[in-house]
Amino acid sequence: MYKLYGMCILTALLIFSCSSKEGLVLDEETPESLLGRAQTAYDNQDYDQSMQMAQVMLDNFPTTDLHIDAQLLMAKSLEGKPSGHLTGKGNADTE
Repeated sequence: MYKLYGMCILTALLIFSCSSKEGLVLDEETPESLLGRAQTAYDNQDYDQSMQMAQVMLDNFPTTDLHIDAQLLMAKSLEGKPSGHLTGKGNADTE
């Protein structure tokens, strides 16, 4: 009997842990407006914000034709970050 309860609990936990991740509910936002906000953040050298806005666009509008533009902007934002930002160390070429 305890095995049955244990299996039911385990099954419920697996179902809830494997549920899909839904994007934020955005009122009045379009892929174009989100990508524009990401581009503005990039132009202001706020690379983290730029990457976040581009990711929000991809999460909420996964089938948009602008997904490649968002991914390219994310790559440029990552490239624009100061050296050593990800690892906490300086550039390996200069060490």
